[in-house]
Amino acid sequence: MAKEQLIKLANEACCSGCGACQNVCPTHSICMKSVSDSLHFYPMINNDSCVECGKCMLACPVLNVPQQDDRLMNPQYYCAWNKSTEQRQQSTSGGVGSAIVTEALNRGYYVSGVRFDDHWHVEHVVTKDANIANQFRGSKYLQSDTSTIYQEIKHLIDAGEKVLFVGTPCQIEAVKSVVPKAGDNLLTCGIICHGVNAPVVWSDFMRYLQNKKKSVLKSYNFRSKKKGWGKLYIDYEMTNGKQYEEPAWKNLFHVWFGQHYMMRESCFNCPYRKEERYSDLVVGDFWGVEKVLPQLETRDGVSVLITCTEQGQKFVDGLGSLELIAVDAKKTSLVLKGFLAKKGNETTVKKQIEIMHRFAEQYHSKTFAEMAKLYPCPTRLGLLMSLVKSHLGIK
Repeated sequence: MAKEQLIKLANEACCSGCGACQNVCPTHSICMKSVSDSLHFYPMINNDSCVECGKCMLACPVLNVPQQDDRLMNPQYYCAWNKSTEQRQQSTSGGVGSAIVTEALNRGYYVSGVRFDDHWHVEHVVTKDANIANQFRGSKYLQSDTSTIYQEIKHLIDAGEKVLFVGTPCQIEAVKSVVPKAGDNLLTCGIICHGVNAPVVWSDFMRYLQNKKKSVLKSYNFRSKKKGWGKLYIDYEMTNGKQYEEPAWKNLFHVWFGQHYMMRESCFNCPYRKEERYSDLVVGDFWGVEKVLPQLETRDGVSVLITCTEQGQKFVDGLGSLELIAVDAKKTSLVLKGFLAKKGNETTVKKQIEIMHRFAEQYHSKTFAEMAKLYPCPTRLGLLMSLVKSHLGIK
């Protein structure tokens, strides 16, 4: 008779895929695997090697209510951008993340961020190499592989090193859970996240794109600023030398992202998507900045930078590579409310989750080309009608 399974991790509806459980397992009995009814990866336990120590359950941010961080202060809001024109142009918004990473390296920190590996998989790595850190630049709208990253960071901090970790809010909670006594040796920078997309779909999309263009993907920019910040364009280059640029509404992956077809279910009810943030720093696009600073030139991109702890504020105070404009916290939080906090009522969220599940179910039974026909990019007329309906409040 099989023994009762004592280890019970977060269910698929709540699991963020942060990887904390995998990182703390002393017998390496947990790995992230895809499940048949989803497009995402979830922790799977090897019962043969599991010793039921329970460390994974204790580390899971979903199963444990985060303790109030006594380092939190009243957040300070800034409109910010990188003084380096090159770094600002290569970044998604104002290049603030790049400035923070560069400064951390200069101060002797290791830095951990997200990059594409040689096979276009998104992974979290930790480094002191500026060339590798430069690969963190730019948005990557995908779930990153964190299979060993928190343990690597723990080993560094245990050895007395300082580490800057940049990630989604759920990943911030994960690293704090795995490395609970890091103190000021761990500096966390959370991104304003709209949800993570399935790496499986990205891999299929990449192959679809390469077959269509009859060449191998060389570079891909999820948010090009060639036409200015906020224009939502994608650009990419193939190894045959051909370059492509298209508006987001003509890019299949971006359209599916915008429709929330391939997000994790947990992202629809994210417990961290609120105005109160638990990282030292928060960075993101400063959408609606014209309502706060109406005369500001924004073509090259601007970011919102929020300091949530004294450690974060102290770090920013020494950042000579940034242009900083202090802005009213209350007014700015209202402008960014839709990005900092949850959007949509319970009925709307439930409907979106149902659509996401239907998309995943069809995705498993059809080819990518068939899905592209079933869920196509909008026509120009369809896009115009959608914008008109949105403006008039018509559903």
